[in-house]
Amino acid sequence: HLQIEYDQIQLGTSKTFQDYKERQSYEVELAEQVQELRSISKQHAMEKASIQLALDEVTQELDTLQMKVNDINREKQKAIHSKSDLEQQKEQLSMQNENQRKENEYMVQKIEEIKNG
Repeated sequence: HLQIEYDQIQLGTSKTFQDYKERQSYEVELAEQVQELRSISKQHAMEKASIQLALDEVTQELDTLQMKVNDINREKQKAIHSKSDLEQQKEQLSMQNENQRKENEYMVQKIEEIKNG
C-alpha cells in the first residue's frame, strides 16, 4: 500500500516537474518572441524616421520649386506689362512721326509756295 502511494507521489512529482519544464520552455520561447518583436518594432521606427526625413526633403524641394515657379510667373507678368507699355510707346511714337511727317510736308509745301510765289 505504501509503495503504491509512493509511486503516485513519485508520478505526481514527475508530472509536476514535466509541467514546470514545459512552462519554462514556453516562457523562454515567449521572451524570445517578445525580443524579436521589439527588434522589428525598433527597425520599423528607424525606417519610418528615414522615410519621414526623405519626405521632408522632397517637400522642401517642392516648396523651393514652387517659389521658383512663382518668381518666373511674376517675371512673366512684368514682361507682359513691359511689352504692353512698349507697344503703347511704339504707337505713340508712330503717331508723332506721322504728325511730324505731315508737318514737314506742309512746311516744304509752304516753302515751295513762297519760292514760287
